[in-house]
Amino acid sequence: MRHDVKLCNRSAQKNKNSLFIQCRRSSWPINEVIAKSFYLAFVYRLHALVRLFHTSGARISEILGVNLETLARVNYKFQVIGKGNKQRWCFYSCEVAEVLEKYIKYYRHSEHLALFTAQHPSALSL
Repeated sequence: MRHDVKLCNRSAQKNKNSLFIQCRRSSWPINEVIAKSFYLAFVYRLHALVRLFHTSGARISEILGVNLETLARVNYKFQVIGKGNKQRWCFYSCEVAEVLEKYIKYYRHSEHLALFTAQHPSALSL
């Protein structure tokens, strides 16, 4: 399922200064601070993901499987498990390192091991 998310104003509503998060199928009014933080977290996660994907040469599934502990920030590399369960190192540039540092410091969910988590991660229970 595709989710297009954007931040927009609705002047047709009673409160002309209220912000809305608009998804593909629905929109809802929310506080301006919450709206901006949600939007920035979404944008920084996507930006970091795309920049890492573009510069490293890794597959998207490999990048989404990266844990924070396998990311060597000093050497600008990370370890992935590729096809056939083979481990290999992928490298990225210092520009991507700046984007990743900002994402990790401000927007990543710190209680999870994965580098890229869902917007609202939850543990699966069986």
